Amino acid sequence: MTKPLAELLDLERVAFIHGVLVLVTTLSLLMPGGPPWVLTAPANLLLLMTLPSLALTPVLYLRNRMLLGSLQVASVVIGACFFTVPLIKDWRGEPRRYTTPGEFMLEMSTPKVRIATFNTGVGLVSAESIAEFLEDTKPDIVVLVEITDRVAEALVPLCEKRYPYRALYPGGIDGKAILTGYPILAEALVRLEDGRPTLQVELDLNGKSVDLMAVHFSPSIGVLDRGAAAGRDLMKLSALLDPMGASIIAGDFNTTERSPSHARLVAAGFRDSFGDVGWGMGRTFPMFGRYFGLPIGRFMRIDYVWHGAALKATRAFVGPDLGSDHLPVIADLVWRN
Repeated sequence: MTKPLAELLDLERVAFIHGVLVLVTTLSLLMPGGPPWVLTAPANLLLLMTLPSLALTPVLYLRNRMLLGSLQVASVVIGACFFTVPLIKDWRGEPRRYTTPGEFMLEMSTPKVRIATFNTGVGLVSAESIAEFLEDTKPDIVVLVEITDRVAEALVPLCEKRYPYRALYPGGIDGKAILTGYPILAEALVRLEDGRPTLQVELDLNGKSVDLMAVHFSPSIGVLDRGAAAGRDLMKLSALLDPMGASIIAGDFNTTERSPSHARLVAAGFRDSFGDVGWGMGRTFPMFGRYFGLPIGRFMRIDYVWHGAALKATRAFVGPDLGSDHLPVIADLVWRN
């Protein structure tokens, strides 16, 4: 090994760079508008970044490197503060949502729209499994991404009674579909800088118009945010909708709630359904061994149902494992007025 490479891989040097990066990334999350785009990847991977500190801390203290050891302790504390409580909530499950029969009756009598979004994993999930999931959860609007021609063709006859209105644009990674019981007034595929198409429809919900976008951004957004075409596309697409109106953006965003994109959508006036009323971490990706065969368990929330201020989320939760590398997300929305 050459001397420069040996110095680069020196444990203490690596520990210092790692500890500083964790601290800087954490502080950036407190900035108005979220972290800068150059810290997008560290922000999205913050949970994984704190894990090496569990091993580095005792090694550094044994070497009598107190300052570096303390830096790694800070990293451990950051990981605990950010993730322990949500993980405990995940383990304990969703709490009771009603304290009185009156609260239950009030929610049951309030008209709501249930929307489900699911990355089907380019054919990893069968049409039969999707249809069974939809029959169990009964969403009014379904957003599917990475849907193949084969799955779309098989799914239509299984769901045509519940979802007589459909906008189908299958095609693998770029494939998208919207199934609904509400009339579709207009539909269009929108292609911007990144090239991945976004499916936009206008729905008639009992006389009220709702604008819905089914999105699937490339993974580059989770690394560079607006430094990548996908990150710029997200803001261009969201600008086509009214954040104060009846707007919904659902699908696979390929970036987490700690990203600059998430902060900018919030600043624009959109609401993250799971972020508002969900329970636990809401991890949707990746299912172990299904993302290019990597032995990585589910630790990220990258699938969302966003909505405008004319709507309010009353419940949001992660669905069951259907065989994809993602889990579905389901959200119940009601009208504010």
